Amino acid sequence: MRPVAGYYRVSLARDNMKAPELYEDEIERYCSYKNLNLARIYSDVDFSAFRGAKPRPSLEELVADRAGYSQIIIPKLSRFGRSMKQLIRLFEIFDSDGIPLVFLDMNLDTSTSQGRLLRHILAAFAEYESDVKADYTRANHRRIRAEGRPWGLAPFGYRRGTLPATWVLDERAAPVVRGVFDDYAAGRSTHSIARSLNGAGIDTPKKRRWTAQRIGKVLDNPAYAGLSLVDDDLVTAQWTAIVPRELWDRVRARRLADPRRKGNLGRPRPRNPYLLSGLMWCGLCGSKMTHTTTTRDHRGVYHCGGPSWESWKGCLNMRVHGDLVELEVSRRFVDRCAFTILTETGERAGSPTTLWEEASLDERKRLLALVIEKIVMTPSGTEIPRTQYRTTLRHDIDIHWRSEVADRDDIAVVTSKPRKTEPRAVSGGRSESFRKVESAIARQPPPVREYTSAGIPSPRGKSWAEFQRECTKHRQL
Repeated sequence: MRPVAGYYRVSLARDNMKAPELYEDEIERYCSYKNLNLARIYSDVDFSAFRGAKPRPSLEELVADRAGYSQIIIPKLSRFGRSMKQLIRLFEIFDSDGIPLVFLDMNLDTSTSQGRLLRHILAAFAEYESDVKADYTRANHRRIRAEGRPWGLAPFGYRRGTLPATWVLDERAAPVVRGVFDDYAAGRSTHSIARSLNGAGIDTPKKRRWTAQRIGKVLDNPAYAGLSLVDDDLVTAQWTAIVPRELWDRVRARRLADPRRKGNLGRPRPRNPYLLSGLMWCGLCGSKMTHTTTTRDHRGVYHCGGPSWESWKGCLNMRVHGDLVELEVSRRFVDRCAFTILTETGERAGSPTTLWEEASLDERKRLLALVIEKIVMTPSGTEIPRTQYRTTLRHDIDIHWRSEVADRDDIAVVTSKPRKTEPRAVSGGRSESFRKVESAIARQPPPVREYTSAGIPSPRGKSWAEFQRECTKHRQL
C-alpha cells in the first residue's frame, strides 16, 4: 500500500512559535492511530493563503508528488487554503487521481460523498473568515490614519519614536528631504536631484542609489507636510512636519501639471494594462515576461525578466514585439473558442471575430485569463531575413490551454477541438505602416554588434539559428 503524506501552512513566522510542532504532532498521532505509513510532511511557513498571495513551494511540490501517496493528512482546512477558487482547483486535482484529503479538525474525509459536500461548504466559510479579518484590518488602518497617528514604516526623514508610538525627526535625513523639496520648487528636475544626492554619497534607507522615481515618491508623500491621507482627504497628523504646507502644495501643483505624469495623489496606476500581462513566459529560462515601451520602440515589447544574456546563463533576455504576439494569440483564441459577451443592455450577438474586435481591453483580458494558463515563447529555428524582423514573429508560441472552464454564457468556453478555418494570406493583412517600416529598414539596415564586452558573440540583430552557428564557431576557436 502506498504511504501517506501530511501538509500544513503557517501564515506568519514568529520567534519561538509552536504551531509547526503542534501540527506535525497532530499528523503523526493520527497516522499512528490509523496504522498509516507517514512518508513525509510538507510545510509552508510564513506563507499566506489569501487571494493574490505568493505561491507556496511545498504545496506545489506536494501536487507534483501526489501520485506516490494514498492520502493527504491536513490538520486544519484553513491550513490548506482560504481562497475558494484555489481550494476548488486543488480538490479537483486530487479527486481526479483518487487521492482523498483528510482534515483532522472537522473529521472530514473527502473519499466519501458527504465529505466532498461538506468540504465546499467549509471552504466557503474559511474564505469568509479570511475576508472578515481583512475588512477588520482595513477598517483599523483607516481609523488610525483618520486620527492622525503613524501607521507602517517611518518614511525617509523620520524614525520610529518611543511610546506613545509616533514618528520623530531624523536629524541626518530631515535636511535632505527639505533640500529635495526646495530644489524641486526652484525648478530642478527629479533626475537632476537624484544625481546630486548620488554624487554626495547619500543613499536611500535601504542603501540604494536615488532614482527619479524614488525622488517622486518623496515629493508625493503628504507625511512630510504633517498630513495623513484618508479616502482622498488630507487630515492633520500628530507628527512634526519637515516642510511647510504651502511648500508642499506648490510642489504638488507642479507635479500634477506635468503632462508626462499619469498618477495622482491617492489614485494608483492601473496594474497590467496590456493584453498578455501575466500570461507570457520565457521558454529558455522559465522566467515571466513583462511589457515595456521605450523611446526607441514605441510599439512596445514583451521581454524576459530572467538572467541577462551578457552573463551567459542560457537566456538571451529575448524581446518580442507586442503587437505581433498579441495578434497571433488573438487569432488562435478566436479560432479555438466560442463565446458571448454580456453588457448592461443584454447579450451581444455576432461571430466570435466580431465580438473580439468590439470587446474592450478588460473584456479581452478576462476572456484570455479564463481559457489560457500560460503562453511560452521560444526563439524559432527558422531563419528570417533581417528586413522582416519588425514585421514577422520570430518566436514559436506554445499556448497552454486550461483543461476545464466554468460553463456559463457570459464567459469563454473552450471547445473540444479547434474549429477549422480557411487559410489566411501571409502578407495580405499587413498594414500600411508595417510596409513603410519594412521598406525603411531595407534601405538602411541597423548596425549590429558582432561581439559583447565579454568577448562572446552578440545575439542582437540575429535569428536564433544564426546566433547558434556563431556560438559553435566561437567555441571551436
